[in-house]
Amino acid sequence: MTRFFKAFLRDRLEDRVHAAVFGKHPAWDDHIDDIGLVTESLALAKRLLYLEGIAGQLASGAWDRIESSGQAMDFDHRFVWCRDKQAIVGAIWASTDGKGRTRFPMVICTQAEGSGAGAVRSFLLPIERLGLQCKSVASQEAVRDFHSRTCAELNIRAFSAPAPLAGLALDDKDRSEELILEALVGLASGLKRVRARGFGNRRVGAHVRVESISPQAAKNLEFWSDYLEQRVNPDEPRLVMVGSAGLPVDLITGEPEPKDFFCLRANDAVLPPSRCDARDRVKFEAEAIEYLHSRGIALRLVPSRRKSWLARLLVN
Repeated sequence: MTRFFKAFLRDRLEDRVHAAVFGKHPAWDDHIDDIGLVTESLALAKRLLYLEGIAGQLASGAWDRIESSGQAMDFDHRFVWCRDKQAIVGAIWASTDGKGRTRFPMVICTQAEGSGAGAVRSFLLPIERLGLQCKSVASQEAVRDFHSRTCAELNIRAFSAPAPLAGLALDDKDRSEELILEALVGLASGLKRVRARGFGNRRVGAHVRVESISPQAAKNLEFWSDYLEQRVNPDEPRLVMVGSAGLPVDLITGEPEPKDFFCLRANDAVLPPSRCDARDRVKFEAEAIEYLHSRGIALRLVPSRRKSWLARLLVN
């Protein structure tokens, strides 16, 4: 068993919230001196996401190829990484260093106790605010000062996890019920395929891309982290990453490999969302509708009914 599976999101937090800043900022000539990486999980998150994932894609030239064809997305992501009773919530922004180099982003994230959906509701807005503050200043001292203030604000009040996600209120800006159903069916089919390749035994990362259910990052993070919490072993780490409004959502279960983070800059022309195999549609539609009903979305759809080969023969 790797160190990731032994230690990730198993720190003794004692009801404290920890925030970290790493990556690139104009106040540093190169990478930011680590700020707030005080837990092993935050250090592992930086290693897997930034040092191996993002740096690995840049070193391989994988993103250069899609940039030249106009199929690369900019860094502008929000993510939640969950396991059992802990979660890391974070944001990734395009940034530069003091020498004007733009290839690496800036990352800010918090680690706390609670569910993924609850952590998103508690910490995504403070992360967004800290990101705006960091981007508005030009000195290392100012970045560290804003980080310290944010940590104090997050910990000065007694932290209690929000109530579990009970419902999902859709509005005119969200996807239609039919498209949300299609995204759930695509995820179920994608998870089945990666398990069939031996994921359950090898415990390596399994990446699946799905359609977003809303242009709002928080709503996507809450919805998909809650769905995986219901469908995946709680001891299995689960990462949900959301790009800019309306872009697909990327989900990784298990321990990510560097290649899994290719998705951060690949648009859906390069990496399309998962689609359901026809033979599984009836089962997965029924499961998805049941899940949506449990979250307050009463679909007026009836799962598709595929005729048997005998019935089709008789009709023809």
